[in-house]
Amino acid sequence: MFASLKVKDAIADYFRENFGKRPSVDTDNPDIIINVHIFQDNCTLSIDSSGESLHKRGYRVKQGDAPLNEVLAAGMIYISGWLGNSDFMDPMCGSGTLPIEAAMIAQNIPPAKFRKEFAFQLWNDFDPLLWEKVTEPVEKREFRHKIYASDISGSNLLNAQTNARRALVFNKIQFACTDFKNLDIDLDNATIVTNPPYGERLKENDLDGLYAMIGERLKHQYAGNSAWILSSSIDSLKFVGLKPAQRIDLFNGALKCKFNNYRLFEGKEK
Repeated sequence: MFASLKVKDAIADYFRENFGKRPSVDTDNPDIIINVHIFQDNCTLSIDSSGESLHKRGYRVKQGDAPLNEVLAAGMIYISGWLGNSDFMDPMCGSGTLPIEAAMIAQNIPPAKFRKEFAFQLWNDFDPLLWEKVTEPVEKREFRHKIYASDISGSNLLNAQTNARRALVFNKIQFACTDFKNLDIDLDNATIVTNPPYGERLKENDLDGLYAMIGERLKHQYAGNSAWILSSSIDSLKFVGLKPAQRIDLFNGALKCKFNNYRLFEGKEK
């Protein structure tokens, strides 16, 4: 805490020298948050306008062991090109972040709709009337297609359903507790986006087998659709057995991942 204490002392001394008194600071819940970033010989001070990290949308009250960042999930959906104009599926949905973000995108629901507050609302120049105008309800788009979310874990699916209710999109998602290898949904020209396990809790052979099963199901059950898979297990991705049409580098936290797109068709590509 040395750096933060030095910054705190400098700011307090400035106030004492210019105004004759030091400010009182609540270290647990401060009114103004100041970020300090030091890299080599450069130090940057900035006032935090957000407060709690912007990736926290406010709807996720339940999560599994390795939840997907909400902003990353939304970005993955936008990269896939899906905007609610067809069906959407995540066969390994975990706590439901991808299908929930998809439902919000499809209906034009603002991503920060469920946040309670931002740090800038405590600034002296905050304009409540302007903020009220900015946050006026937007026109909700009508979504005529379907979103499917499934997971092999019953507890994961329960978490996903709880989060979907909190995000007010529960009625837009069809949930199923099942293994992907047993999932049988009739899709045509749909987008499949999923974030399978990377191997932290699976042995290498099990992981390779899992990815081989994913490839087999995509190839034989879901031809006529587009699939996107995010994974840091580059070697295991090869076991999908399909040639990616696109390979995009993304970071899931500190993990460098590949976000691969597979165009699914029957027979061989000509």
